[in-house]
Amino acid sequence: MRTDVSRRDLADALGFAPSDAQWAAICAPLEPAVIVAGAGTGKTTSMSARVAYLVASGAVDPDRVLGLTFTNKAASQLLAAIRSRVAAVGALDPEPTVMTYHAFAGRVVSEFGLRIGREPDALLLTDGLRYQQAYAMVCGADSVGSDSLGAQLAQIGGSPLNLTKDMLALDGELSELAVEPESVIEHDEELLETLQAKGADKGIGRQISEAARKRRVLARLAIEWRSYKARRDVWEYSDQVRLARDIVQRYPDTAAEIRRRYDIVLLDEYQDTSIAQRTLLQMLFGQGFAVTAVGDPCQAIYGWRGASVDNIESFPHHFPRADGTPADRYSLVENRRSGPAVLHVANEIASDLRAEHTGTLPLEATPDSVPAHVDVGLFDTIDEEVSFLAHRISEVHAGAGQQRARDASANEGPSIAVLCTTGADIRRIDAALQRLGVPTQVSGASALLADPAVADLRALLEVVHEPTANPSMVRLLSGARWRVGARDLAALGSRASELAGRRSRTSPLPLDAALDDAVAGSDPVEVVSLSDAVANPGEATNYSEQAFRALNEVSELISSLRQQAGDSVVDFAARAMSLLGVDVEARVADPSGGSQAALADFL
Repeated sequence: MRTDVSRRDLADALGFAPSDAQWAAICAPLEPAVIVAGAGTGKTTSMSARVAYLVASGAVDPDRVLGLTFTNKAASQLLAAIRSRVAAVGALDPEPTVMTYHAFAGRVVSEFGLRIGREPDALLLTDGLRYQQAYAMVCGADSVGSDSLGAQLAQIGGSPLNLTKDMLALDGELSELAVEPESVIEHDEELLETLQAKGADKGIGRQISEAARKRRVLARLAIEWRSYKARRDVWEYSDQVRLARDIVQRYPDTAAEIRRRYDIVLLDEYQDTSIAQRTLLQMLFGQGFAVTAVGDPCQAIYGWRGASVDNIESFPHHFPRADGTPADRYSLVENRRSGPAVLHVANEIASDLRAEHTGTLPLEATPDSVPAHVDVGLFDTIDEEVSFLAHRISEVHAGAGQQRARDASANEGPSIAVLCTTGADIRRIDAALQRLGVPTQVSGASALLADPAVADLRALLEVVHEPTANPSMVRLLSGARWRVGARDLAALGSRASELAGRRSRTSPLPLDAALDDAVAGSDPVEVVSLSDAVANPGEATNYSEQAFRALNEVSELISSLRQQAGDSVVDFAARAMSLLGVDVEARVADPSGGSQAALADFL
């Protein structure tokens, strides 16, 4: 039975007072709606509060709520937020379903895949297996007849490896765009006929024709690839949405079955959904179903992988009410992170972008926001900029420390965030701050992998996994542990060529020439392995005493690890760290480290 829940009741239960715009979105009717939530305006808070409001009012049960987002981390955060809000209004069990868009599509395929001949326990290919299987298929393409796929592959040229990469890229893009390979072939054939009729066989016309011919062949390969996967009962990440769409399209009662399980669906980061995801959701939850999409078209970042910002722009028409009228659009503009000065600058910078999208209004500061100021600096060199930034942060950090010393009740004080364009900038600024004694914590894979210990560990794992990972072998040998020099590395490269039977050397080549010669080859399977040379380095007199000893140690280390290759990834990496002599706990405990928990995060 539905009961009235006032704004004051919800605020008392949740412990915060929603803004006017938030309240309008939270208590909206149980019908399609889109919330355009600007940066820092409480998107997750509003979604979870809406669920709490609907549960408290008796409109929905917690276990009949479905939330979809893009990453496992975001799904975990959204689930935790909904749990806490729902618990605050007195509903503890059961709980909602929150998962990623692809995981939801995968569940549809697992449950209903038998209808299209897909087993529920089909193998989901990892990225490595995907390339391996596709490469084998491309290499085995039929070459009988002038019109065969193999003959067409020969005409467009390119190595099997590059053709495999191009085909997989096209197949994945077509899956995200909900376009069938057969449609691509038909389009390119019509395009080629048009170009030929107009005599456009020179300049840009010739380039377009060549691109169309190659794309047509790659589309044929994509058809073969999809058939190949179906015969072997395997699928890949990009297949999940495509196959789910196929099931729902061919068997509409599937959509009815899924709709019966939920009262409301929350679509997070909707501006980054692809056309295929949107059409799947339309087939499942269209026709006036209570769908609440949340996102910000000004924060769309995944267009390169098939995402379409038009999805959130056109949501009111894609998901109309049951009577056919467009769904409502709500806008959140009160930013809870920044002061008026920061928001003024942000609004000015984003004004042109905001003008392109419906419902994106200028951000506003909360009444209790702390005043702030914005400094803009122009520098002649990157070194000057980094030096200024590091010294300014050092001054603020020192001032905060003095304040904490005067006030025993003060907390640890505000943190300072530095946002960078590239990983190189992150490392440069981190090093500058460390030199000034400012403790840092670096986020991001690029900074993590720049940590010398992590780089050495990664290099070791790569050479254990792949004997032809020659750059990783060079990194391992020349790193801080073994310090093998250029002359010895050149001798190792010559030995690798000798073992491959190419030629013998009476004297080592220069380093660049020796390593280039060692890894020469047109196909990955033909690459000479420096690992082979490490395991069989030849005469000790070809190397320095220290280098020859290092080669033996590395060979024993790799051999020992390969015997443990069946362990779990975590156990295997931990064993590698132990054999490499890296003390994780000591590194994590060191407050001066640029990435304090680098190796712990790696595991």
